[in-house]
Amino acid sequence: KTLALRQQRREYLADARTSKAAARRREVLRDVRRQYLELYYTVHGQRLIEESRTLFEQLVEVTQYQYAAGRKNQQDVLRADVELALLDDRRTQIRTEQERARAALARLIGSGAAARSLSAGSPVLPSLPPRAQIEAALERHPVMVEQEHQVQAVVVSQVAPQHLGRNDPLLGVEGSGAGERR
Repeated sequence: KTLALRQQRREYLADARTSKAAARRREVLRDVRRQYLELYYTVHGQRLIEESRTLFEQLVEVTQYQYAAGRKNQQDVLRADVELALLDDRRTQIRTEQERARAALARLIGSGAAARSLSAGSPVLPSLPPRAQIEAALERHPVMVEQEHQVQAVVVSQVAPQHLGRNDPLLGVEGSGAGERR
């Protein structure tokens, strides 16, 4: 009986470790996806800023010509310069965010893979399943399965001394000693 209980406890703990590993794989996949999307956002944001910068440079130039011709005042020229400077600040900020996102992705998938250029198209995200399907899947989630196996191992550990009536360090618990032989 002791051997069977020990074996059952070991099986529950092994199943718990397997579920924990599966949960960790899911966490890593989630983190890779999140960092990829963050990198995608910053790369495409930088492209938009570069396109806008060209327009703002033209705006500054046009405003300066109109000021020279007497159709705009100096405040308009200064305002255009400030807008361009703000855009440059945003460009610097988004480059920093891009470097941070690429570094975080590199920690997960390696620097070579993270350095590759991104596709021009938007990532295709799957639609969410119905709520009932999500709730049903929660019961099979590796973290839930791990917890269940941990509980089962503890139950076996605590039931064993009651049936055996003695201490069993291999089960990880101490019995009451009521049924010990002397």
